[in-house]
Amino acid sequence: MRPPAVVFEPSPREYPSRLPPLGYAEGMLTRRVQPDGKFSWKQRGVFLGEAPGGEVIGLGPIGGQYYAVLRGAMQHVRVGSVR
Repeated sequence: MRPPAVVFEPSPREYPSRLPPLGYAEGMLTRRVQPDGKFSWKQRGVFLGEAPGGEVIGLGPIGGQYYAVLRGAMQHVRVGSVR
């Protein structure tokens, strides 16, 4: 059996050095996630995770007092609109 380093071949596809920004529907709230993984919501920091640090997330209403936190088309969590 040969080790992976011997059989590895780089992909022929070209990848962009930076992905285009994610888009969100008109009227949706947006927030930038800080490098420490937090975004600002109702005048306080909410921790989402360090992976999306620097990215813009979308917040869309989902019935009553909650907002979905979206990263592109994927919903991650929900936050309350009132305390």
